[in-house]
Amino acid sequence: MTDRPDPRDRPPDPAGTQPKHDPASLKPDHAPPERPALGPGEHEWLSQPPEPAAEPVVAAAPAIPRETQHTPRFQFLLGALLAVGAVALAAAVAISLRPSTPSVDPAAGWSPWRPSAGNAISDIADHVSKEYRLPSQHQLVLVTPQPLTFLGLPAQIALEQPVEKGGDISLLQGNALTYHFCGLGSNCSIREGKATSERLLLLRREALELALYTFRYIDQVDQVVVFLPPAPGKKGASLLFQRDDLLPQLIRPLHASLAHRTPSVTGVESSPDASLVSKLTNELYATSLTPANTDPGGVFLVLRPMTEAQPAPKSSDSSSSASNSDLRDLAQSLQGP
Repeated sequence: MTDRPDPRDRPPDPAGTQPKHDPASLKPDHAPPERPALGPGEHEWLSQPPEPAAEPVVAAAPAIPRETQHTPRFQFLLGALLAVGAVALAAAVAISLRPSTPSVDPAAGWSPWRPSAGNAISDIADHVSKEYRLPSQHQLVLVTPQPLTFLGLPAQIALEQPVEKGGDISLLQGNALTYHFCGLGSNCSIREGKATSERLLLLRREALELALYTFRYIDQVDQVVVFLPPAPGKKGASLLFQRDDLLPQLIRPLHASLAHRTPSVTGVESSPDASLVSKLTNELYATSLTPANTDPGGVFLVLRPMTEAQPAPKSSDSSSSASNSDLRDLAQSLQGP
């Protein structure tokens, strides 16, 4: 026997651990019906689950293009094009609002000097000839312009090509103008100094400048023939210029082809335009006249390359061009026997 009290004599909840309410009183008055027991092979879920509710149909959003490695470049080009377009539009507006100006002669900028409208041929011959001088500062030659007529008869140029270019003969069509160089010596030779290659190159340059001025300011001229002065005791040569051959020089300003300063005899070969002058005047022609077998009658001015022409006799009375002894022979042939 012990002194410990009988647990049955203890108070119902001495430590307050028992719930104060009866747990049975907390249950609902009506318990849910019990689920019948499952048979063999049955499951806790329904044999046919309910169909899910249909979801509303939503329209697909448009696809957004993805950026590529070229996107920044395209954006830059697009911005540049828009900027150029804006500048062009502004320029067009400015031009349209600008007051109109009188038209400018396109030939005015080709050369600082230009001939008068009423006397262009004589003005060109006078202007160009005074620019070319001998070492003594005398004028190199007297330049006389003339139409392509002989003894009052109209002439046509019969051009013989060199053999290496085919050797053909062609009649040039269009209007021709001639310039005769005379040095006031025997048979129009230059009366002072010696005939040198430098002096001949200077004469060729003068002939080229005359042709350029003529084609630029006289629209009716298609060919220019320049009769050069002969060396003493020799027959003179001539140069032929055709408008189509000089078109590049007629489009750009004169001083883009020929130097602004006219060279001297001693300085012509070192002039900046020496190579161009040599190129454009490299073919010298011997000239002769022959009656044309046409109706009405006329004259052929025959131009034959100097390299294929027969050497002229070295006499003091040999002619400087087709306007001397050839004219006498022409006159005799026209008069008949």
